[in-house]
Amino acid sequence: MKNRSEMFSIFQIFYNEIKNQFGISIRILPSDNGREYLSHTFKNFMASRGILHQTSCAYTPQQNGTVERKNRYLIETTRTILIHGDVPQRFWGDVVLSACYLINRMPSSVLDNKIPHSILLPSPLFTSQSFGSTCFVYNFILGLDKLSPKSYKCVFLNIFLSYISES
Repeated sequence: MKNRSEMFSIFQIFYNEIKNQFGISIRILPSDNGREYLSHTFKNFMASRGILHQTSCAYTPQQNGTVERKNRYLIETTRTILIHGDVPQRFWGDVVLSACYLINRMPSSVLDNKIPHSILLPSPLFTSQSFGSTCFVYNFILGLDKLSPKSYKCVFLNIFLSYISES
């Protein structure tokens, strides 16, 4: 999301995805008092679908405890990957996505040490390649001579998914 004005359309897409993929509805939407949640169209959308909107008091992030802790954990994981993977900070967005991917595939004490991803989507199982490892990307430039480098040395940033055979 680049602008807060995109919030309503993104929420509609999210709502439909949850409803279609998992057959459940959103019952409560806790949020701060951000204006993007308080528009008439957003309120009408939630009211027509029976979604209860709970807002916290202004300037009290401690009332959003779970969200604030989850955000802090995500940022701390991102920082750790950036520093220990020697990844330039300009790739912070990719690193946040990768950190989220990894967190959702680690056992959680809140879920009795079950993996959040496997609870939501029981199969298939996934594995990830090493984030931050050296990789080589083929150079597609035409007209290179025989002795020119054929690849560029890079750092692996995106998660590659592969299926694990269950047999």
